[in-house]
Amino acid sequence: MEKRRFSNSEEIDLKEIFLILWNAKYFIATTFILASILSVIYALSLPNIYKSSAILTPVSHSENSMSALSDVQMGTLANITGISIPSSNINKAVIGIEVMRSRQFFSNFGLTDEFLVPLIASRGWEMSTDTLVINEEIYNLKQKNWVRDARPPRTSKPSLQEAHKKFMSLFSISRDVKTGLITLSIDHYSPNIAKKWLEEVIFEINNSTRYKDIANAELSIDFLNEEINNTQNTGLLVGLNQMIQSHTEKKVFARATKEYVFQVIDPPHAPEIKSSPRRSIICIIGAIVGTIFGVLVALLRHYFFNSKRPALLQ
Repeated sequence: MEKRRFSNSEEIDLKEIFLILWNAKYFIATTFILASILSVIYALSLPNIYKSSAILTPVSHSENSMSALSDVQMGTLANITGISIPSSNINKAVIGIEVMRSRQFFSNFGLTDEFLVPLIASRGWEMSTDTLVINEEIYNLKQKNWVRDARPPRTSKPSLQEAHKKFMSLFSISRDVKTGLITLSIDHYSPNIAKKWLEEVIFEINNSTRYKDIANAELSIDFLNEEINNTQNTGLLVGLNQMIQSHTEKKVFARATKEYVFQVIDPPHAPEIKSSPRRSIICIIGAIVGTIFGVLVALLRHYFFNSKRPALLQ
């Protein structure tokens, strides 16, 4: 059997290691039991987390702002009028995903106490009454004010940046490159709140983008009408009128389409089964860590603290 030689010239083999661990079996069993008990207590102390998810697909905008014109016509108009014409290849789905991650988008619905209290001050959920368990050291429910002890630059009431950071730790977006399908999910103690927030996110991204495109189309139409009033070039007038028609079609399409950026394939739901914590896994890991700790301590105690004592095997 191959042997290793330690710095103190003590030769050991697997049989000796086994005997060392056997002599320390009660200590190792104790660390195993204690670690198992602690891991069970810890796992039971963790509140349930529920994940609400939704599957979306990008809406095809075949009638993009300049789709009625050929590339040659657009280039000609841009050269004559000096108008900056956006690219028709911009992927609204990609932009929509980044918008949903932005602080500006979050600020549209995330700064009221109705939203901030469940986000920052909650620490559990009572299933029987469908009520959140609120940390009274953070938010006083009776007085309805923030009472947490926050150090500068934080304040008692969470700022936009702090709330956005917390929300992003609960909110996730994934996109399937092959199918283009987008999955949104939100984790929370309350399955109903997770569902509600996800519905608000989907509604807000569709509506905010829709209203923005309507406003931009109206501004473009106003500008193009001014250009028409200031030109006598017949060819240019035809092109400008085509551009007005294109923006008008875009505005009408935006007003008529509720699912403007993303169409919902599978709507948000209130999950019945928790997504985490996985208490059995926590308990198994705790028991393994306790056993490894006991083994290491037994070996270290023998080879380093008892190095001057005679070996177990003579």
